[in-house]
Amino acid sequence: MNLVVSPYHLTSRELPTMAALLLAERVFTLVPAPTSPFDEESVHAASMSPHYRRFMESWRWCEELWREGVLNASFAGSAPVGDVMESCAIIDRHDHYADLRTLMRPTLFDSEHEYLTALSIDLLRAGPDPGISIPIAAGLDRFAARHRLIVARPEPVSLVQRLESRAAERKAAIAIPVLSQADAETVLTARDELETELAELRAAITLALSGDASHLMPSAQAYTRAFAIVRDDLVRPRDPDAPRTIDAFVSMWFGEHACDTALRASVDAARSLSSSGKMGRPGVDGRTAGREKNRETTLPVLREPMAGDRVISMFVRSMARRR
Repeated sequence: MNLVVSPYHLTSRELPTMAALLLAERVFTLVPAPTSPFDEESVHAASMSPHYRRFMESWRWCEELWREGVLNASFAGSAPVGDVMESCAIIDRHDHYADLRTLMRPTLFDSEHEYLTALSIDLLRAGPDPGISIPIAAGLDRFAARHRLIVARPEPVSLVQRLESRAAERKAAIAIPVLSQADAETVLTARDELETELAELRAAITLALSGDASHLMPSAQAYTRAFAIVRDDLVRPRDPDAPRTIDAFVSMWFGEHACDTALRASVDAARSLSSSGKMGRPGVDGRTAGREKNRETTLPVLREPMAGDRVISMFVRSMARRR
């Protein structure tokens, strides 16, 4: 069982990512890097951005997970950045997503320096720029749908997240303990100590998603018992300078939904906020209307190649946290 996590959640070590790093066989994410890594100008653009350097420093905690192959930047030679760029193009050319166009950054990928700087700033600030965070969310869903991966999502809090969860058809659910705060070494130790139980639980989840849930609860219970045995060793500080390890009991439910749910939920949220007067409705001022009209006359309508494709998400909610 392989999972996709948001780079926002990896940066801030959110619960869905920490759960995925323990539970999944492999984890995939979008890595902010030059889109042309062998181009000298691209490499120079990355090295010259102080924001990019600070972002890379924020990921230093998980270096060992990358080295061990738990974290990965691509699947079968395919990286999510192409799906993010495709999502930007779909927003730009599909009338259904017109409400999002004024939030987008049309020149985001025009320059390596602009792309890396803007993305690094947004990741470090936990995603306040919808022109970046929306295409990334949509792109990761497309990436997961293409490769039959599962997307890790947090407990729905924002309006967009609630709309996403409502669109999902529930397939399976479990409640298990995970590490909610830990360094890479502790995560790797837990994966080794619980290797047998994790393998059985992954297999049971896969079977449950295909319709056979007979092994799910027994596997979850066996894993929970094994976690309890090794818990004290995992959370015990190795030295005074080591980051504190915290475990949490979480509920996870798996739901299937369309791979464009993130875009549709963002549109519905934008319209809802607009109708309530909390934000200006995109596309109503003269300059924007003219820009939209000009776009429609110069750009062909982009066919959505993945229309109808489905993806499974794992929604993670904390039930109790212990030190």
